[in-house]
Amino acid sequence: MIPDTPGGALLAMGEHKGGGLAMLCELLGGALTGGGVGKPGNHVADTTLNGMLSVLIDPESLGGFAGMATEIDAVTDWVRSSAPVQGHEAIMLAGEPERAAKTQRLAEGVPLARPAWEAFVAAGSRLGVAPEALDAAATKV
Repeated sequence: MIPDTPGGALLAMGEHKGGGLAMLCELLGGALTGGGVGKPGNHVADTTLNGMLSVLIDPESLGGFAGMATEIDAVTDWVRSSAPVQGHEAIMLAGEPERAAKTQRLAEGVPLARPAWEAFVAAGSRLGVAPEALDAAATKV
């Protein structure tokens, strides 16, 4: 069912765990900050409630970065020691797929669907850019 009132800025993901996390974020960012939660009566036309709660931690007050780094290394090593799911070569942590894609695209170019490339060529032609100039600039189509 699609509600008549505006929704939130993000959809919950992760099934029951995502729903619980979304509820926690709503309470911390809305109720605790006084910004209001996304409930009937709190919505104003064309407005999204988007309160923010920041938690700042001084690592030095908790023993410093050295101990934290040791713990980070230990847990990442433990996670990486898991067997990858079928069809994957290794366990990747947050940000690693993006860094790998960036490295590959810097080396090989950005993959582009042929219809998108043809739209670029057509747009360039309308502006007087010769298709050969675009082809010379392309590294991969």
